[in-house]
Amino acid sequence: QSFQQIMTRWVHIAVRVGSCFVGFGLAGLGASCFASPISAAESYGFPTTNEDTLRWVKVTGIRDLSLGVATLVLFFLYPPAIRVFAPSTMLVTLGDAAMTMGRPFPAPYQHHFGSLVLLVLSVCAWLDPRLDLSDQKCQ
Repeated sequence: QSFQQIMTRWVHIAVRVGSCFVGFGLAGLGASCFASPISAAESYGFPTTNEDTLRWVKVTGIRDLSLGVATLVLFFLYPPAIRVFAPSTMLVTLGDAAMTMGRPFPAPYQHHFGSLVLLVLSVCAWLDPRLDLSDQKCQ
């Protein structure tokens, strides 16, 4: 096997594992934000006594749960969509990281980590030739 074949195989594995990791991770994060908004607010570095904050955390949880489910659905039903969906989702994690800058640990760092994971997934998805649609016509 050539180096290119080996790298192609590893990139494809990274897309498969990364999509599941992101999908289940976001869905789990979203469910935990909705189920336990006080703990989620603490992890964001926000006050836990403010009702508006707790409502915001629940809405964020619903958003993350939806993004996780969408990642999994797209990956299993139409994998080429991950090429666009992963970078789009990374905008959310970058926004969360910017919003939590200056907050206590681990608030900004968990969002930076999520952005890094989505960056790797995005690059791998664009490098994975099995997701290439250039030989197909738009219908």
